[in-house]
Amino acid sequence: MLRIYSAPTFKAEKQYTLSVLLDELLGVPFTLEFKAGQEHFRFDLPNGSHVVVEDHFFNKHLENNYLNTANIPKNATTLPHPFEPGAPITGLYGNPHFEQSDRAIRCGIDLVAGAFFMLSRWEEYAHSGRDQFGRFPAKYSLAHRTGFLDRPIVNEYAGFIWEILLRLGWQQPRRVHTYRMHLSHDVDHPRLWWSPVQRMRTLAGSLAQARGSTCSCLVAAQSNFRCQRSLRCV
Repeated sequence: MLRIYSAPTFKAEKQYTLSVLLDELLGVPFTLEFKAGQEHFRFDLPNGSHVVVEDHFFNKHLENNYLNTANIPKNATTLPHPFEPGAPITGLYGNPHFEQSDRAIRCGIDLVAGAFFMLSRWEEYAHSGRDQFGRFPAKYSLAHRTGFLDRPIVNEYAGFIWEILLRLGWQQPRRVHTYRMHLSHDVDHPRLWWSPVQRMRTLAGSLAQARGSTCSCLVAAQSNFRCQRSLRCV
């Protein structure tokens, strides 16, 4: 069991985000304990090793006073992946700092706040940009501005945490995900007819339309025939 310690603020937000990162994506069991004076997130492994993920967001804001554009990052930072060269970690909060020893790792990128930012989409609530239909356009998002719109950042964070845990001796297997296709359709009228009366109306309308089309064709044919006769007479 992984034990995580954090400051006693934003409890629901932290619990939700860590549940997605650890439980849902990785299958890592954990407990979250809140301790006064705890500045950063601390992950304690059963073998005595630990991870410190720096908190650069939750410990700087009040719980009911962070939903404004001033708290949306202006830029993203990049941490060279310490285990996979060429696969950088994009940080939304924090700094590209990473320390590693045999029994301890410290990450300067605030993985928890970054994941919460992307999962909750509070950026869309705080930002005033809207299109003609009142929707939040992707072009206004931090992900678009900083070039990671098409990347699964939260999944990348989960994978990074997994590799950190493995480096410190985590023994339990990672959750295996299977994918299935689910087709969805935007249907405005699930049924063409809702009653026998509607079926009769549709049938009558189709017959009237077909009759009108036939009459129009006959008139056009007669007119064309008269024109041809006139041409021949000339």
